[in-house]
Amino acid sequence: MSEFKVIETQEQLDEIIKKRLEREKSKFADYDNLTEKVKKLEAGKLDLEKTIKTYKESEGTNLNRISELEKTVSSWEHKALQQKVAISHNLPFDLASRLVGDSEESLNEDAERLASLVNLSKSTQYTQPLADPEQNVNTTDAAWKGMLNILN
Repeated sequence: MSEFKVIETQEQLDEIIKKRLEREKSKFADYDNLTEKVKKLEAGKLDLEKTIKTYKESEGTNLNRISELEKTVSSWEHKALQQKVAISHNLPFDLASRLVGDSEESLNEDAERLASLVNLSKSTQYTQPLADPEQNVNTTDAAWKGMLNILN
């Protein structure tokens, strides 16, 4: 530390106070810059809160949509399993939806009971419907279609 000097004039006192004030002002020199940053952060916080709120709202609707789609998929899987079991037990395709059960085993048991009640002959073989409905096109129709294809 330096030696203490006695202050004898007002100018010396003013000079000491001026130096002290400059030191204090230097501590807060970036105050304006920091206030601008705080304002930007607060504005960003509002945007962030709005984004979070929007996300939470959309999350709820997305979860509902996912559960709906899962239900749809499980119903289609169940229908496909019913059709598979019906075909394996030689039941008509239209009776597949009448099979009751949650698992393949329970569907097989129900299909066996239904097959015994329907009294189908063993020679009748049911298959899934064909995808192409125009397999039995007569030759006249084929000729007309061929001519239309040539004109196009």
